[in-house]
Amino acid sequence: MFDGICLYQLVVDEQHLKQHLGIPTLLEEETGVIRCDLPTYVMWPKGLRVQGRPRPPGSAKGRYCFQLRGSLIKAANQGEHNRYGKNPLEILAVLDELATSWGIDPFRTPINNLELSMTWPVAGGKCCQSVFCCI
Repeated sequence: MFDGICLYQLVVDEQHLKQHLGIPTLLEEETGVIRCDLPTYVMWPKGLRVQGRPRPPGSAKGRYCFQLRGSLIKAANQGEHNRYGKNPLEILAVLDELATSWGIDPFRTPINNLELSMTWPVAGGKCCQSVFCCI
């Protein structure tokens, strides 16, 4: 099952994502000028880490480059934990929310890291001892 995911260059409408996640526009305190050169900001909706980094000056793609990483299982559990396996349909629901609500283009966003996991019930300690012996 898919668990951890790292997307370093989200293909997303910057204004839509900022509005959807409630990311404030950074302003100069004295003049009210929008600041796009300030340090990154981080949000943790449903346990996923969203980070916006300023793009180099003159970039035509927008002011920020967004990254997302975290556990899809944790997101399916509303940010509580990622200890237990989930129904694959619940993971698909999280991916669907990222595409529809957040506006991430799943066909153009490259996947940088993908963690696969498996959970199975264990009766007694023999299975765990065998796994540790194989490592």
